[in-house]
Amino acid sequence: MSMERFPTEDQFITAVTVRDGNAAVLAGRVLVAKERGIVVRFETDGEPLPPRGNAITLLYGGGDRVLRLRTTIAEVIDGAKLLLEPTGAVTEGERREFLRTDAEIDVRTEAVGPDYVLPGEASAGAPKPDWERQIADLSGSGVGFLWDGLYRKGDLVFVQMILPTPVPSAVNAIAEVVRASRDADSGKQRLAVHFTALDERDRDVLINFVFRKYYEQLGSRIGSVIDPDV
Repeated sequence: MSMERFPTEDQFITAVTVRDGNAAVLAGRVLVAKERGIVVRFETDGEPLPPRGNAITLLYGGGDRVLRLRTTIAEVIDGAKLLLEPTGAVTEGERREFLRTDAEIDVRTEAVGPDYVLPGEASAGAPKPDWERQIADLSGSGVGFLWDGLYRKGDLVFVQMILPTPVPSAVNAIAEVVRASRDADSGKQRLAVHFTALDERDRDVLINFVFRKYYEQLGSRIGSVIDPDV
């Protein structure tokens, strides 16, 4: 089995498992990635992980595609980590930028120039007064949200988002405004921006969050969409 498109160490992944007809969507980070076994630490929120022998499908970014890898739980470690044994080849799913979801996030933005450089990695912390919590349209390539500003198509902006993961995750990006219109209900601008600069780690965090929310919203259809044999 080729390791070429296996998840890599420290990569964020989404895992989908179906047990007794109920689907569960988990988020985790890869600790070890080898051909015979992958160790993933999952965000559990205190809930028990699936037991040994349970089938579990991993979803993760690979180039511009969503990659899928079917595995079986070989061992539960420390209650928060799973040793997974691959049971099939890596397959390609939809393009990452086309996978999107609506989610409540904290967001802020400011205009920047063409020479602006993304700041280094920062912890999420608490949103500051100019952050707004709202339902945003998220994808791996951009975000749509409301903002009290006067932007025009083509403007460059610095966008900061805090995603409501178990440990809140901050994502920073430089983006180009591709649509800016007035929202009649709020009186604010409805912006759609396309990311032009996004740290790869932040992209993994964002893609993982979008995966998780998207597949959670599929509800009972999740088993057939992810893997008919899971």
